[in-house]
Amino acid sequence: SFVLDTSWQAVQFCRTTSLCSVSLFGGHGSAETDQFGDHFTQMQDRALRKLITGLQARYGAVKISGHNEYAAKACPGFKVADWLTG
Repeated sequence: SFVLDTSWQAVQFCRTTSLCSVSLFGGHGSAETDQFGDHFTQMQDRALRKLITGLQARYGAVKISGHNEYAAKACPGFKVADWLTG
């Protein structure tokens, strides 16, 4: 599972194949219902998609989700499932 977060506490790491946390910088003051492009650049979009593709190539098909799906937080400031299909 990959969890996307905008918290300074989340760093890119994959210590096990059960969880990989990816930090996405930006999105301060965002709401869970915002769109990716409201707070992040096209370059961040491309870089994040490339990173996820690389991690999936290494670890296989896994669930990709946002921190906001597990905690009462807005981060990463968009609905990950909607972004992935967009």
